[in-house]
Parts: sequence; structure tokens; C-alpha cells
Amino acid sequence: MNVLFFSPILSNLTNFRKELILRLLNDGYKVTLACDYVEEYDEFSRAGVTYIKVPIDRRGTNPIKEFKLLCTYYKIIKKQHPDVVLTYTTKSSVYGGMACRVLKTPYIINNSGLFDPARIGKLFGAFLDMLHRLAYSKTSCLMYQNKNEMEVLNKVLNNKVPYRLIPGSGVNLERFSPLSYPEEGITRFIMICRIQKEKGIEEYLEAAIVLKNKYNNIEFHVLGSFDENYRERVLYLDTLGVIVYHEPVTDVRPFLLKSHCVVNPSYHEGMSNVLLEASASARPCITSDCPGCNDIVDDGVNGYLAKVKNARDLMAKMDLFFNLSYEEKKTMGLKGRKKVEVEFDRNIVIEAYLEEINKIGSK
Repeated sequence: MNVLFFSPILSNLTNFRKELILRLLNDGYKVTLACDYVEEYDEFSRAGVTYIKVPIDRRGTNPIKEFKLLCTYYKIIKKQHPDVVLTYTTKSSVYGGMACRVLKTPYIINNSGLFDPARIGKLFGAFLDMLHRLAYSKTSCLMYQNKNEMEVLNKVLNNKVPYRLIPGSGVNLERFSPLSYPEEGITRFIMICRIQKEKGIEEYLEAAIVLKNKYNNIEFHVLGSFDENYRERVLYLDTLGVIVYHEPVTDVRPFLLKSHCVVNPSYHEGMSNVLLEASASARPCITSDCPGCNDIVDDGVNGYLAKVKNARDLMAKMDLFFNLSYEEKKTMGLKGRKKVEVEFDRNIVIEAYLEEINKIGSK
């Protein structure tokens, strides 16, 4: 079978789909990746992956460029003749799904989150619902990452689409193994994210400013790329010593090793990979009480849940964690590891995909 992947960027595939891709290759499938990339990923190239470069403006709304992307996907499918197409993230899923539908090519969609209705408005929300119906209604299987998005989209699709609920992208429990807990002294919080409003950067910075003034033995780290206009503010707070900024890296484990707690105050998620990797590494987490986050963190057990878009509540939970004993903090992290071992092993996701792909191949 010929399997074609649609994704905006190569790192999405190398970070979260690598094990699936390598498993497919090992089982004799031909794999092609259509995505934007600077250079090919060596491990995939050695294994026999074929690449097709597809530049995508992930946040662009220019209708001409969007239509060109749809046409690009159409041309790729028509030329490659895949037996099945796997799509990831909204744009790739919507436009890839439309192209597959027109060409009657089997496809599996991974839905990784929903837009906030309060932010996008009713008119644009209705437009998105229409796009979802056009793109998703003929999918062979719709993979949901949490129950909330499953309930919302199933209603939009009139409960007519085959679907499965999977634990997000899962987490590689061997790569992200339990790390020794940092020594007592300075308590280090870290936020790992694309630095943008919807990831909760404003709430995190506000909490950091207050708590830094309250305690001496505390640090607040930020690791990630700038998606919006936060560079100047973040770097200014770094010069003041309020936070410590780190450029994005390909391996976050050295930073997790030095951190006592991972903070992820997102407004919404499909299923937070940051929280999965942190929990697998035996790190307590403080995150928003929203789908895709509260699936991973049990309040008071392996971390704390804070109200969405609420800097005061986030600060209170971080303050509460700071004042736990060393053993209580460490125990929280170990409980997080146990939870992901049972519920979020990436092999669960791989087996779900293989089942659906094999269903298509047997028809």
C-alpha cells in the first residue's frame, strides 16, 4: 500500500508520527510525506521515505493562497495515487480532505483541537462548520484526541462519520523516561510552547511577575518560538531577571531534567504533547482546566488545574505547588508517569492507525 501524509511542517511528523511512519515502512508500506521542510529528516530518508515540499502559511487567510493549497493537494493525490491519505492539523485536514473527497481517495483525518466559538464569532464558526462537513463527511475514519471535540464535531457531522477516540499523539515512553527530580533549593517552573496568546503566555508572565517579587528562591523559564508580538516583552522580562528565555530546541529533555514543574496554561488543546512528555518524564504539571489538558492532569494528584484565561488562579496554583514539600512535588511527578503509562502510550495510537489502514487495504 501507498500511504501519503499531509502535514504543515516536517517537525510535526518527526516529533509525533515518527514511530507510526517507521512501523509502516517496516511492514512494507510505501510512505510519502507532503509537508514544508528545510531539509529532509535523515532517519526517514534512510528508511526510504519520499518527500514532497508543500509550503503552507499556517495562519494565513488569503483566499487565493488557500485555494492554491487545495489545488496543490489535489495534484499530489492525482499524481501519487495513494491507497490512503493521513492528514494532520486543520488546514491539511480540511483541504486534504476536500481533495480526497473529489478524487474518491480513502483518507483518515486526525482532528487536533477546535476553535474557540467566543473568539471566532458565529459567522466564521458557521463557515468552519461548512468546511468541516465538506472535508470530513467522506473520511474513512476521524481520529479524535479528546471527548469534547468528538461530541462537538460529531454533532456538526450529524453523527454520520466513522470515528475513533485516541489519546492524542500518545507519548514515546522509552524516549521520555522518568528523570531524576531536581534538588531542593530554587524551584524552577518552565513553560514550553509556541509563544502566543492562546497558549496562555500572558497569564504565565503575569503570575511570574507577582511570584518573583514574593519569593527569592524561584525561577520562571520560557522555551519556544515567537508566533506573535511577544518577543519584545518576553526578552525585556528576561533582562529584568523575571523570566529566563530559551530559544526553541529539538530535544526538551535537558530542560525537563532541571525543572520542578511544567506550566501549560493553554486556552484549548487537542491533546497537549507538552504535558504528555512532561508527565512521562515524571514532572508535575500545572495546566488549564480545559479538554486536552485536564485529560492528562488530575487536579491535586499529578499536578493542578487552573481556570482558563485566569492569571490569578494560575498564580494561586503555582504558589500552592511552590509551598509543597520536596517529597510531595516528587510524588506528583511519579503519579503523572504512572498515568501516561496506562492511558497515553504512543503504541495505542499506532495500533489504532494500523487497524484503520488495514481495513481500507482489505476492501
